[in-house]
Amino acid sequence: MLAVNLISYGKLHRKLTTARPLYDRVYYAEGISSPFVMGFFRPEIYLPYGPVKMKEDYIILHEQHHIRRLDPFAKLSGFAALCIHWFNPLVWLAFRLAVKDMDCDEAASWPLLTTTTTP
Repeated sequence: MLAVNLISYGKLHRKLTTARPLYDRVYYAEGISSPFVMGFFRPEIYLPYGPVKMKEDYIILHEQHHIRRLDPFAKLSGFAALCIHWFNPLVWLAFRLAVKDMDCDEAASWPLLTTTTTP
């Protein structure tokens, strides 16, 4: 399991070598389908080419929220537990639910909800 993830990390890292900097630790990258945070000590935000300029600020705000909540560390520690207890289905379930919870936060989406107009 660790070997498979290291191989996919290597493939992703190769895709990100051509990333174009937008500003400090925020990059545009080709070949990715959604924005994400990568890194633990100096996390960087990667955006796919083509997001609508107006929503770009909210996407960056959302990803910065993940960094403030230390989601990369939580995911790494969950993955370490999964590597040790790979045979336990409850650890698999806990890891999946934790990752789903990290992806479904609403704190950074609040500005989108408050700026919409109702007819």
